[in-house]
Amino acid sequence: MAAVAAEDAVVVVVVSAPPAPAPAPCRLATALDYMVLASLWVTCASTAAVAVAGRVSGTDSPVSQALQLTVQGALLLFVLAVVAWCLHDLATGLRLLKALVADAVVKNKKVPGAVYREKQTDVLRRHALALFGLLQIVGLLIRVVPGEECHRIGAALFDLGTVGFTAICCFLTVPWAALLLRKNKDWRSSVIAISEGNGDSSII
Repeated sequence: MAAVAAEDAVVVVVVSAPPAPAPAPCRLATALDYMVLASLWVTCASTAAVAVAGRVSGTDSPVSQALQLTVQGALLLFVLAVVAWCLHDLATGLRLLKALVADAVVKNKKVPGAVYREKQTDVLRRHALALFGLLQIVGLLIRVVPGEECHRIGAALFDLGTVGFTAICCFLTVPWAALLLRKNKDWRSSVIAISEGNGDSSII
């Protein structure tokens, strides 16, 4: 009887279903992300070129005027790209704002050394942007003061701030954002998780 029972025994093996594959990121959304970054880069680069050309050959030179038209076209492209991005992904934009606010209020969080260094680099970049932006404001204020000397000093400070600000955007901010986007094209899922409190404070 024991042998028969052993032969009739049925072994039940429960196999769990494989996890569902992650949905592929929307190609249109990814294209809009890159379009915003590209138009921002062109706008910053052409703005810096206008400032340099104005100092070298004057604002009335053909080169400076052509670059000014380039800035206007690039700025228009950037505005259209941002509007298209917002219309396509308004909900994600609101979640991104909520995630940024949530990340700003995180205090005393222990992070690995690499992440800490990345955050410190980002802080330095923001401080540099603020410094060059302050130079632009000071330059504009000095240009209001009567006198040719004040006007010349104010213009020089404004151009210096413009070149520094746009250089940081072209060589640090935009490439850094493009690399993060390339590393995680489906960053919208991370934004949703953070905004709902299901993830850490790292957006990408």
